[in-house]
Amino acid sequence: ARPIHTCLFTPVSQERLGGKAFLDSDDLRDLRELQESVRDSEVLVVLQSASVLRRPYVLLELYTAVQAKVPIVGVALTAGEAAFDFDGAGLFLEGLESTLDAANPGSSAVLTKAGVRLADASRVLASTVPHVISIALNQGASRNVLNATLADIVEACRAAKPLA
Repeated sequence: ARPIHTCLFTPVSQERLGGKAFLDSDDLRDLRELQESVRDSEVLVVLQSASVLRRPYVLLELYTAVQAKVPIVGVALTAGEAAFDFDGAGLFLEGLESTLDAANPGSSAVLTKAGVRLADASRVLASTVPHVISIALNQGASRNVLNATLADIVEACRAAKPLA
């Protein structure tokens, strides 16, 4: 996530995006501040990995973005053990009430603490997140391919629209 964040923070990228980039790990201590940062964002970029949906902070960010009509751009890892499983993600979100704590014990408490009912998160996220158009990121690709992918991410952020 850090290389993508670094790319989005270049002056040229900032000018093209017309806003600032936010990386969740910069603000994980206070859930209210995390949610406010998402609401204030022009776009939420989510790095889609094999384990991303097991992270309660990511689920909270996604839920907050959908509720606040903040566009979401997915960047899907495509290689190795970290590759994102689109079909598995939809099933995981549909059954979030039983899958989240099984995959990451105690995670549902983070959403509850933020005032988000797990059933609501499941319904909202299962009906929206699988429809995010994602940009494939092969982290083992050549520097030229990675630079082109980063340019595609910047362009997708600029053109992003809220999910219906």
